[in-house]
Amino acid sequence: MASLSDYLTEVRGRAESRLLSTGSPSAVKSDVEAMANISLPLSAKYRYINVEELLRENCGGKDRKESLTSLVKALIILEKYGCNLANPKRPKFWRTVKHNNPVFRNTLDVIKGGRATLHQYGYTIQQPDGLSFPDDVTDPDVQKVAAVTVEVLALHAELALFIKVKHLLTHPKSLLQLALSLNSFMFIVCMHMSSWSSLINKCSYFTGDAHPPRIP
Repeated sequence: MASLSDYLTEVRGRAESRLLSTGSPSAVKSDVEAMANISLPLSAKYRYINVEELLRENCGGKDRKESLTSLVKALIILEKYGCNLANPKRPKFWRTVKHNNPVFRNTLDVIKGGRATLHQYGYTIQQPDGLSFPDDVTDPDVQKVAAVTVEVLALHAELALFIKVKHLLTHPKSLLQLALSLNSFMFIVCMHMSSWSSLINKCSYFTGDAHPPRIP
């Protein structure tokens, strides 16, 4: 029987291949959702994105709901940049990201870590008016772009799953459905959002933990 690590490698590889052949996030939807549900440490699931740092830096403020919403919106934009680069038919102006682009300025650049992901895509040169690929790079490293984009898509899927479970806890329809939806990622999110400490305790109760963690 394959280990979870082997299964992750299989699913990740399949998602990257499909993304490279289509450039479409819908083509890898089932694979990234499968990645989101694999119960492995975040450091094992995400090789390019430091998820714990991303959550700590973006979801530790007073308005955590708004912070989480902003993070999800930024991930959606990062998905689009990555899919455009991975697409066999890249847009004409793929080499640069302009600072004055309203989408970049108002959605992506409002979170910490967004530019770091663009750097992973290949936008490594800081220009006066934006970010760009180096002049000597004729094409993006599509293998790496696909790998990073799949992680962005998987993180978006994990956050969506977390939000869904939070809603179920507020409006429970099925405790079994809730229990089947839980994974370690949600506990990491909760630990960085102290106002949601009661969510951890409820999750622990539903999953049979007799000693739920106490978050100050």
